[in-house]
Amino acid sequence: MIRRLFLTASLLLGSAACLAQAAPQSGTEHLYDRHGNYQGRVVTDASGNKRYYDRHGNYQGRSQSNGNGG
Repeated sequence: MIRRLFLTASLLLGSAACLAQAAPQSGTEHLYDRHGNYQGRVVTDASGNKRYYDRHGNYQGRSQSNGNGG
């Protein structure tokens, strides 16, 4: 009984870890040119949509995720 419970818990945790890896990452990524000069940032939301800003903070556009991770 305890072994079955342990196996069930292990499967659930493993499934949750796989889903967490497959989910798009949200956050802010700062962009620099090859000389190290700041060029802007990309903000990604939880749905995988990206908003682009230049080095002055001006909005430059967006790209949308198609729901398949790309």
